[in-house]
Amino acid sequence: MIQVNIALETFCLLLLLIMLCFSLYSSRKAKLDILFETMLGITMLTLGADVTYYFFADTSNINLLYFVNFCSFSFGFLLSACYAQYVLEYINLRGSASKWYARVPIAVALVAFILVVVQMFNHMYFSFDEEGHYQRGALFLLDTAFVLLITLCAIVMIVANRKALNRSDLFPLLSYCILPVLAIVLQIFIPQITFVLLATTLSLFIIYSMIHVEYTRRLKEAEMALSNAGLRIAMSQIQPHFTYNALASIAQLCTIDPKAAQRATVDFSNYLRGNLDSANSTEPIPFSMELEHLNHYLSIEKLRFEERLNVEFDIGATEFFIPALTVQPLVENAIKHGICKRPDGGTVKVSSREEEKAFVVTVEDDGVGFEKGDAPDGGGAHIGIDNVRQRLQAMVRGELLLESEKGKGTRATITIPKAEGLN
Repeated sequence: MIQVNIALETFCLLLLLIMLCFSLYSSRKAKLDILFETMLGITMLTLGADVTYYFFADTSNINLLYFVNFCSFSFGFLLSACYAQYVLEYINLRGSASKWYARVPIAVALVAFILVVVQMFNHMYFSFDEEGHYQRGALFLLDTAFVLLITLCAIVMIVANRKALNRSDLFPLLSYCILPVLAIVLQIFIPQITFVLLATTLSLFIIYSMIHVEYTRRLKEAEMALSNAGLRIAMSQIQPHFTYNALASIAQLCTIDPKAAQRATVDFSNYLRGNLDSANSTEPIPFSMELEHLNHYLSIEKLRFEERLNVEFDIGATEFFIPALTVQPLVENAIKHGICKRPDGGTVKVSSREEEKAFVVTVEDDGVGFEKGDAPDGGGAHIGIDNVRQRLQAMVRGELLLESEKGKGTRATITIPKAEGLN
């Protein structure tokens, strides 16, 4: 039976290696990708430990046999905990699941690992005689019970959050729970063949072919949509009237203050370059870079509005990431739809702060404001706000909240969860 096991597990290793190579090549290194690739890696290590055991079985190298089996047991618990995290992350992409669903399997896996360490001293799971023959211990079924408990936690997580999943997701996710359990039961009666690792490999292949490939395809489509959205917002910011006003202001400065005209030209070119660069950006940028782009824009607007436009900054946090062209469109809306409509102008205030679970950016003005049903949702304002909201959600799971009171002004609040904002 040793030759049969070596052949089966070598085949599984090759299949896992192929999946890992394709995943590394095609994935975008989202958290779900990393978890799946980790599962592939752990399964390969477990198979490697098993194959090593078969090569050295029935030898006098008892210490090596104990070490190889210790690795095999430990990797199994680690793999189960990793799968629970994978399911949690996949559900969170569709909805929201409590983190306790994953914390319980991790706690169980930790207890199981500690008992494996203890087993190395009291041999409650397994032992080897002087000739290297494997012998089950009195509590060998306890190890199986831990695996079944972790698997049960994953099943509960899937069933409890089934409304957030498609029907096509249920079979591959549950296959990882059901097939290894059936293999465990079968292996109790036929211990000579390692059905569990074969079933685990088959389950991972089902997940890869039915979920992971489809997820990667959707991720690429989402990135393309984000790129197109970035291009639309970048182009919407380079509006003819804004360009005309900027160039007219610079031309006027050329005769009055040539040095100021030079600085304004540099600001205008940097503003245009920032907009065009953001069109190809599918990753968040440091908040400090967004502030730099905002300053280029405000320098141009100050040329036009002079004393009518007052800008205040209260920056309490900068060490986080934000989608490009997120704050600047909000400031532009504050100027265009708030400050501009007041004869004496007004103030736009940009602030940022760090909270316990999130980073918060606020853009507020003391302009004319609007009532809830009268929001400026036509033309460029609508495109800008919609794109900001879409890219915040897609890139950093952020939110944009607009609040306004007619005659008093408007506040736009961006909230970015720390787990995403720290990138």
